[in-house]
Amino acid sequence: MDKLRKKAAEFVDIFKQSGYVVAAVVTAFIIASIFGLFDFNKIFADAESIKFINLPVFIAVFAASLVYLAVLCFATGKKSVIPIFLVASALVFSIMLVTIYTKQLFFDLGVIFIDCLIIRWALDGDKLGIGRLKFSKRVSFWLTVFFFAVFSVTMASASAIRYKIYGAPSFDFGIFAQMFENMRHTGLPLTTVERNKVLSHFGVHFSPIFYLVLPFYMIYPHPETILVIQAVAVASGVFAVYKITDHIGYSPKCTLAFSLIYLLMPSMSVGCFCDFHENKFLSVMILWTVYFMLRGKTAGLFIFSLLTLSVKEDAAIYVFAIALYIILAQKDKLKGVLLFVMAFVYFLVAVKVVDILGNGVMTTRLENYWAPGSDEKGFAQVIKTCVGNMGYLIGQVFVEEKLKFVLWMLLPVMFTPFLNKKISTLVLLVPMLVINLMPNYVYQYNFEFQYTYGSGALIIAAAALTVAEFKPETKRTVLACCVTAATVLTMSVTPARAAGYYKSYGLDIKTCRQVDEMLEKIPKDADILSNTFIASHLYNYENVYIFPNYNGPNTMKCTYALVDTRYEPELFYEYMGDDYVLTDSTGFCEVYMRKEAAPNA
Repeated sequence: MDKLRKKAAEFVDIFKQSGYVVAAVVTAFIIASIFGLFDFNKIFADAESIKFINLPVFIAVFAASLVYLAVLCFATGKKSVIPIFLVASALVFSIMLVTIYTKQLFFDLGVIFIDCLIIRWALDGDKLGIGRLKFSKRVSFWLTVFFFAVFSVTMASASAIRYKIYGAPSFDFGIFAQMFENMRHTGLPLTTVERNKVLSHFGVHFSPIFYLVLPFYMIYPHPETILVIQAVAVASGVFAVYKITDHIGYSPKCTLAFSLIYLLMPSMSVGCFCDFHENKFLSVMILWTVYFMLRGKTAGLFIFSLLTLSVKEDAAIYVFAIALYIILAQKDKLKGVLLFVMAFVYFLVAVKVVDILGNGVMTTRLENYWAPGSDEKGFAQVIKTCVGNMGYLIGQVFVEEKLKFVLWMLLPVMFTPFLNKKISTLVLLVPMLVINLMPNYVYQYNFEFQYTYGSGALIIAAAALTVAEFKPETKRTVLACCVTAATVLTMSVTPARAAGYYKSYGLDIKTCRQVDEMLEKIPKDADILSNTFIASHLYNYENVYIFPNYNGPNTMKCTYALVDTRYEPELFYEYMGDDYVLTDSTGFCEVYMRKEAAPNA
């Protein structure tokens, strides 16, 4: 009887506090909303959904949830029951909402705002009991390994399926699939699909990092291999994040939280679905560079700086930012200047290589900073415009679509880099300004494409350095909000994309395999003109060209022409005219031969 009286007293004590009463009501309301969402999940954002609300069921679930919470509080006598259920139900409901109403940034922002209010209440005074939770470094590390594996397997499998269903175009997957196959045989990064002529890819972008990937490709020489390597490379950046946060004094719980933030940044996951690119090796290289910088390990710093530079000619901008941080924040002028000079010299060499092998680096991405009609073009003109006309620079950066990009990139870390007491930390965000926000090339400021991986890594690094200075309770709250924001944003884009690929795989894989078998009949020494999605599957053919030609006039007439009937084939038919005859077809692919080469023409 005494035990029962004690539980009753504890129960009454819990519900004497108005905050817990309100929290219990809100929790019951959210649970009822979760059940209600199943009835009108396709149109919940429409006012018409009001007609479909089953009010008696909603009230019944609400009441049952409230009773269940009360019983659970009485049985356990623990206050933490209500905040735990509140936070958990809010997160579940949020994920359900954003996976239905996909890729709606401002809707996601509203969801995140409400979730953060709930988290703020739940962590005030540690109502969840997180501070008392024992968490060892060993557990933190192995959970990080687990999440690394989940990310790698999920992104690699979805990317491979996208390729198998003929959903990966030559720009930019067929280029690299053909390039690696040529590297396997000749050691040279040659392609024909990139510019519709035999060309070294280093004439477009200087990326010697690919020679580190080549041995893995040679073990299993198939296009899917480089997609797996890419996913693993992106995911492996989490170990550098783990080491950085551990080094600067994070607890095992907070270290794990930052690892999750990295993997849950929407740009890290959804970008893996955008073909294959050298840029996606930037994150892991940059983060290890930052780690060795913070440890004061000079050899590691310069080795990983060189690896970062080897990704692409414009990777120098990320090393410049790290060098400036060393000079301004760490006050090590000698090391910073040496690193800056190394990056600058490497940049000049890389630009020269691209000039020799191709048509020069793509300075046109910044042509909006060139004076109309002026003969001055290139980086010097960009610098002149930015320095001489700051108003123009602001006008180019602060536009709606670019500000949306900023939200996608900085909401997962709750804009914490701007809260750092050391203003020098903001130099780590300079590459995002230069690479993503200054250009008017739309893909540079689209978080779903490859240009985010270097900027994203430095955002994570800047956020980690900033949050490390917060008080323990503030740190827990901020990191909980960051993990929630990153989860909501990622769930609003990534699952829908992956589910679409899996659905198409289930519907179309039989047809795709038939197309594979038909393409195998084409002689390996044939010259082929092909639509972009089919060309990616001709990676082991030496002479493959793209129609339409994105880099010049359509003048090439090959022995074979492969038409993808899914994507407006009329232009291809018009181009072939009467010169070709249909020799084979299955599913969405038609094989034509030039009449003089066709055996029965």
